[in-house]
Amino acid sequence: MIPPVLAAVWFGPPWSDLLVGVATAILASEWVLLSTGRLYTPAAFCFVAGLVGAIVLGACGLWPWTPLPIGLAAALAAPLAAPRHWPWYPLGLLYLAPPTLAFLALRDRPADGLEIIGFLLAVVWATDIFAYFVGKAVGGPKLWPAVSPKKTWAGLLGGMAAATLAGAASAWWLAGWPVWQLALAGAALAVVSQGGDLLESAVKRHFGAKDASHLIPGHGGLLDRVDGLLAASLALALALWLAQQ
Repeated sequence: MIPPVLAAVWFGPPWSDLLVGVATAILASEWVLLSTGRLYTPAAFCFVAGLVGAIVLGACGLWPWTPLPIGLAAALAAPLAAPRHWPWYPLGLLYLAPPTLAFLALRDRPADGLEIIGFLLAVVWATDIFAYFVGKAVGGPKLWPAVSPKKTWAGLLGGMAAATLAGAASAWWLAGWPVWQLALAGAALAVVSQGGDLLESAVKRHFGAKDASHLIPGHGGLLDRVDGLLAASLALALALWLAQQ
């Protein structure tokens, strides 16, 4: 999956917007399947359409209007759903809409969108790779065994160290940003990314599922692959917005 993702990110709009739109539709579908077990329902259609509609408005630069399809999706999907399923539609909108819109906004920054996304991907991928290998090699106390029995504190520290180095290395293309600042941001995003991974694991545990879907053979669903990226995207977008205030 990496080559087409990197190509879309590199060329930017409209390809990056299309990438986020397609990914959002897949993530929304996986959420519906995970939480309700039924995809082809009126409630599911409203849910997916609302999220994709928000992405389309954001891609067109109509950011003040993006809450409109999300609100409509929540207002329509919940009443159409079965009583035991209705809360998961508004919760899914809260879970998916802010981070996907955040990723779109980060890439669409006119001055440094490509560089910022490059930093984000480098940090999240470094975290995931080294958290896995360090955790497997070192072992030790678990982070949250009731939710994710394989994640360890050693893995988290290994991921943070790798993300710190990846953040510092990003100074090569993020000219004007202090190396120490990028390194600290990398370490912080590593924690956020692992938190996003644990949150998705908790949701899957609640529903008794091993994976969000079987979209990627041997790797589960798209949500299983980008759970940390979703959390890190939202955190980075909020940090940059606060820094400009």
